Amino acid sequence: DRTFLRQAEKENRIALSRKKDLAKRQYSGRLLVIASDLAKDQIEEVLNAFSLRPDPAGFFSICLKCNESLENVEKDIIEGLVPAFIYSQHTRFHRCPSCKKIYWPGSHKDRTLAFLKLF
Repeated sequence: DRTFLRQAEKENRIALSRKKDLAKRQYSGRLLVIASDLAKDQIEEVLNAFSLRPDPAGFFSICLKCNESLENVEKDIIEGLVPAFIYSQHTRFHRCPSCKKIYWPGSHKDRTLAFLKLF
């Protein structure tokens, strides 16, 4: 817990947690303890707590590992770096400039967008 909080503070991030005991600790950073067990309600808590409104233009544009903005990458450049089936089925790819992880619009994208329309 201490490591998590220190890292969030060091990176000037808001720490999100379900652990109620974290709120009792001395912590000079920003912390939001999430009350709900349900993902939809958790997202609503965060959006409301920080007066946020989702911007669809930014969806699927950040590396899940590094939090860096993804860059468009030409298909021929990533040949052999993704599974052959993925390469044959997709035309658009993105890559993280930091960790080099490659992303493509998988089947989860439509389900995620439908879920996010609830907000």
